[in-house]
Amino acid sequence: MLPVVAAAGLLLAACTPPATRALDAGVPLGQAPDLAGAAPSGSMIWRSPDLGAAEHAASAYTIPPATVYRGRGSYFADLSPSQVDQIAAMLTRDVRTAIGRRFRVVDAPGPGVFTLELILVNVTPPRPAYVTSGERAVSALAVGMPDAGGTVAGTMTVAGKFIDSQSGKMLVAFSSPLSPTVMDLVPPGNSARALDFAEAASEQFASDLVRAIVRQRQNSGALPPG
Repeated sequence: MLPVVAAAGLLLAACTPPATRALDAGVPLGQAPDLAGAAPSGSMIWRSPDLGAAEHAASAYTIPPATVYRGRGSYFADLSPSQVDQIAAMLTRDVRTAIGRRFRVVDAPGPGVFTLELILVNVTPPRPAYVTSGERAVSALAVGMPDAGGTVAGTMTVAGKFIDSQSGKMLVAFSSPLSPTVMDLVPPGNSARALDFAEAASEQFASDLVRAIVRQRQNSGALPPG
């Protein structure tokens, strides 16, 4: 069911950095080059051999509220816990809306229903890098060197899993970093700008996810090509 975001789960193990394995199942994730164009660069994914057959039988998705991973490896910049929860709710809303434009979204598990569990792992807004000009540090952008000093491109990482809601079988697990292009860098301490960045990343993730679901279903024959 989905590619880059196709997923079945990452409940990140307490001692394991996020994005390494599908937590509760201990399934190692690997790169998914066949999903190029559907999955964001750097995405990791695992798919069950039973995924194709399950896709032919599934006709709907249920998407519970996204959870927040706050263990080792998580990072949320200058955002407060309540703001991070706000981003998780935004992510849930955007994914439900995007999937609902193409597939049926229902409120409860049942026959022919996939459960998509989403996990917000980190939000790192784009930050200006600084270089030394004379005796003072100035923004790399101000001196015409946007790549100088390792300017930080923003990243939001979402992990998740797709589960057969009746059997409980994990069908897909994924971890997907997103770096949407935004015009403004986020100075440290500016949580409002960080929220704007997270909103752009959430919308991109939802769009990428639907493309990934469609592509995977086309590959398995559960949807016609095109």
